[in-house]
Amino acid sequence: MVDVIDRIDRTWEPDEAARIEVLRLYDESIAARAPRTGAEIARELKGLKPRWTQGVIRSAVSDRRRAAKADAKRTAATAEVPEPAKEPKAARADRARPAAVVTPDPLVRAQRTGAGIAWSAFALGLAVSIAANIGHVLIVVRPEAGLVRIASMGMSALWPLLLAVAVEVVSRVAWPHSWRWWLPGYAGTIIVGLIAFTISYQHLHGLLLAFGESALTALVGPIALDLTIVVAGVALLAIGEARKNAPATATIEP
Repeated sequence: MVDVIDRIDRTWEPDEAARIEVLRLYDESIAARAPRTGAEIARELKGLKPRWTQGVIRSAVSDRRRAAKADAKRTAATAEVPEPAKEPKAARADRARPAAVVTPDPLVRAQRTGAGIAWSAFALGLAVSIAANIGHVLIVVRPEAGLVRIASMGMSALWPLLLAVAVEVVSRVAWPHSWRWWLPGYAGTIIVGLIAFTISYQHLHGLLLAFGESALTALVGPIALDLTIVVAGVALLAIGEARKNAPATATIEP
């Protein structure tokens, strides 16, 4: 009979309430910095075996350590991910602002359209002038071959090219707003133009007479060519002036 009771006593397991009570007493002893053993807690509660009480405490301590390690790993993983930097208020305001539509200045847009026509007319006039100058040398002045003839052809083509360079420089460069700057530029261009027109007029006039044209045609034909170059050159100067004086600010429509 005693053996049966002893076997029943060894196999008996307390309920969950007893486990909770054991852990409560153990936690209180830890908080009081006086840890109690399983045997001490078993004697206080009475009816519990010291071995079982000690096993409950060891199991709880082991579970708590594993939980603490898992929490530490999660905390470390979270700390490795940097938080996105806060965007300044000014940047957020600029991003929220609707994109602006820049409307080109109407005058600049119109001048850009006419620039192609003006350059075409100017280039055509220069090409005809150069061809007339070279033709005058080949047919009228020096029909014989030689180095002098080649040099004369190069010199005859030089004058229209000088005019083209002068017009390009004056139209492209933003001159300071002072007569001491623009007067030499424009006056020099006019003088170069007069020299080029005079030489080209003589060459084209002599070439037309050599071709058998009438005196009237030879008289007014070169004038038409020179006036075409003048109109195109003035147009290019006007376009360059409009671009240089265009307002820096454009119309912005939200």
